[in-house]
Amino acid sequence: MPTDEAERHAVLWDLGQRLYAHLAEGEPRAVLFDDATLGTLLEPEAATRARAVRVAPLHVHADRLALLRQAEPSSLCIQGGAQAGEGDPPFALKGPAWVFERALVAGQRPGGQRVALWVEGTFVLSDSGFGAIALRRVEDPRWEHSDLELATCDVRVELGTPQDVVVVTE
Repeated sequence: MPTDEAERHAVLWDLGQRLYAHLAEGEPRAVLFDDATLGTLLEPEAATRARAVRVAPLHVHADRLALLRQAEPSSLCIQGGAQAGEGDPPFALKGPAWVFERALVAGQRPGGQRVALWVEGTFVLSDSGFGAIALRRVEDPRWEHSDLELATCDVRVELGTPQDVVVVTE
């Protein structure tokens, strides 16, 4: 994770916007790193394992994800965020990276009603950018999701306009 606050804001804001957009289009797999990038991030055996995990069925209801198109991106709550070193599980990274396992992606209508869903997988920020090695679960979005009030975030990013981005580390 960048130590410079402005750079960290920009990276996390970009991740939140991209993840929200891919989910709203019913294409959560678009956040996955491609095979070539997996090869640069992971040791060969780990890359093979990651590719095998990625072909497992991911039960996503694209029509339900369309609820996100009724709102604008508002926040990203990251859980399980940590600095990972070379060879650390669950996938053997070739070098250091920042990883997280779970994100609550939220949107808001102009009138205030919020929609949110959890996305679970192995997300990585490295020299190759931000993306996912694997996705395990994409929850159906829900209006006024209870975790918008209950979830404890390692990092929370407001997804307003870039100059208004606020990152809160709890």
